[in-house]
Amino acid sequence: ITAAGRRRVAKALARGGLLLVQGQAEIPSVADLLAGTPITTRGYSWDYTPAWNLTDEYERDRDVAIVKLFRGRRTLVHRRLWPAVDALAVAARHRVHEREDLHPFLVIVERSTGIPLSELRTELALERRVFDRTKRTLESWLCVFGRERDDVDYHTHEPALFPWSEGKIACGTQRRP
Repeated sequence: ITAAGRRRVAKALARGGLLLVQGQAEIPSVADLLAGTPITTRGYSWDYTPAWNLTDEYERDRDVAIVKLFRGRRTLVHRRLWPAVDALAVAARHRVHEREDLHPFLVIVERSTGIPLSELRTELALERRVFDRTKRTLESWLCVFGRERDDVDYHTHEPALFPWSEGKIACGTQRRP
């Protein structure tokens, strides 16, 4: 990661408040800004490693949160946009409770915060594709988020799911009654 690449990322985040981690879209991506040119590789690629590493650094920053906001992709969000993003999440949560296909999933995550994906899938008894689609929908609607499990002493590739209300943005936003 070059100093010039870091400056491009910091400037774009300060200016727009949102950055994708990777991919080309209407908003810039960390990967493209670091490279200084669009990276067009699809799927996993070593070209994205610098972007993932810098995103990990930003995730520890108290003024930046990482959520699956823009088209369900990992998106850096600057603190100044947190109230707007939180308002979207609160509105989406109300809408989810009206949907038979999404409501049970969200109820279990809110009841069993930090539930591992395998346990959630077993409890819901959903076919894998349906489960994955529902999870992606709820993540992109900002109702749930995944993170490393903290109930084990070793690294696992299976994240745990948490309700939006326990996330960095919801906890860092002053909600009005």
